[in-house]
Amino acid sequence: MSQEAATRLRWDNRVMPQAQPLAARMRPRDLDEFVGQSHLVGKGRVLRKAMEAGQLPSMILWGPPGTGKTTLAAIGAKRTQSRFVAISAVASGVAELRKIIDESRKLRGLTNQGTVLFIDEIHRFNKAQQDVVLPYVENGDVTLLGATTENPSFEVNSALLSRSRVFTLKPLTEDEVRLIIERALSDERGLGDSVALTKEALDGLQGIDSAPRDLPDGATKAYHERRDCLVKPLLNPPAQLSGRICGNSSTSRIEGESVRNMTRRSMPRPTPAVGGRPYSNARI
Repeated sequence: MSQEAATRLRWDNRVMPQAQPLAARMRPRDLDEFVGQSHLVGKGRVLRKAMEAGQLPSMILWGPPGTGKTTLAAIGAKRTQSRFVAISAVASGVAELRKIIDESRKLRGLTNQGTVLFIDEIHRFNKAQQDVVLPYVENGDVTLLGATTENPSFEVNSALLSRSRVFTLKPLTEDEVRLIIERALSDERGLGDSVALTKEALDGLQGIDSAPRDLPDGATKAYHERRDCLVKPLLNPPAQLSGRICGNSSTSRIEGESVRNMTRRSMPRPTPAVGGRPYSNARI
């Protein structure tokens, strides 16, 4: 199987072995399965309309972990019938970027198929690395989709930013988290009804997994790290789980509200605006 075909199968979720993490197996395959971000992909909203029209712009997706940045990029590429190439700025460099861009230009010349280049954690690229993709984004050789948890005004070059649209993704609400959990429990790609949660456990997990909306970016990341401690038992769950599912060396019982309060106290609140002006959800 070619690398491109393997990538396509992975993102389409057609073949997902049980050894894959639950989140990977349950990754939404289309907008109809996507949960959250209704301000962007709800009916009649700007990003949904762009995907449905097959006209995906270069864009930066800015939001906390677990809000669907990678999934939205994959769905967008599928909707526009484009080749999807995903890399991480942590593990990739200029040589790989040039190779991908050269392949995309050849593909465009042979088949007229576009390429969506997804760069996860784009803020990890330095100025020189970001400059490599700038002329090809400008010429339309690739459609750039960058994902970042940091404010793009500070972390993405202004020239690249001016040629992209910036969309802000919001933390999932508790109701959205509950829907995701219920799907994972019942769907054949997930746990397939092999695990039962009591109402108390479901309510607790729902509250733990949804970060408070007013946390700054750094605190949101810390919140999710603390949350991971609480959900580890679900990797090898018993037949039924009660509401108190986690403990650690410093706290024997940690529940959603206490974790939330600890995170609030330990992290400073950032300035939510740049130069006194709020940052736009969709900047051209």
